[in-house]
Amino acid sequence: MLEIPLIDGIHTVLHTLKSKGYRLGIVSSNGEENIRRFLKHHDVDVFEVIHTGSSLFGKHRIIDRFLSKFDLNQREVVFIGDEVRDVEAAQKSGIHVIAVTWGFNSHEALLTLKPDKIVTHPTELLPALSDLNQHRTNATDTP
Repeated sequence: MLEIPLIDGIHTVLHTLKSKGYRLGIVSSNGEENIRRFLKHHDVDVFEVIHTGSSLFGKHRIIDRFLSKFDLNQREVVFIGDEVRDVEAAQKSGIHVIAVTWGFNSHEALLTLKPDKIVTHPTELLPALSDLNQHRTNATDTP
């Protein structure tokens, strides 16, 4: 885990999100100890919670358990993922999803699932989140 490099630009973005009051969490099938070691090694230990697990019934079940365990409103959560199954799981769980292209699946594969946003560099995350927040604010203002 310590040999895996941090994506260029993500350190600043994560710390900026935290400083702006975003509550950050990780949902992963990887082990919590490995994740914490990686985060600490790269000075990005900014996550409130790390929820690990797996499900034979799909990743959306893990997301659903996460939402329930932490009493989170689906409309206030944005899932950021790099795999087709991340986009599918978030959509099944009824939460917004931002797909990132620097991970497992290609831009084209992610785009076919029509995530709420798709970004190609970590610096695009802040504007994408801002756009989603603006969209949610406008949607709740409408009777």
